[in-house]
Amino acid sequence: MKKKFITSIIIMVIITIVSVLLIKPIKTGINFGLDLKGGFEVLYLVEGLDGEDVSSKDLTSTYKAI
Repeated sequence: MKKKFITSIIIMVIITIVSVLLIKPIKTGINFGLDLKGGFEVLYLVEGLDGEDVSSKDLTSTYKAI
């Protein structure tokens, strides 16, 4: 009875160790999106006033203002 109990404890410890060793590399290889990280993303469309062309200077100043 005691031998059976010790054997089952050893088996459970081995299964736990193997599970941890297998899960850790899988977890580090997953790229979580913004929804899972708790972040958000905002996409802006910059258009010139009265049909004017938008330059990179305009985009830079808009980025810094936001």
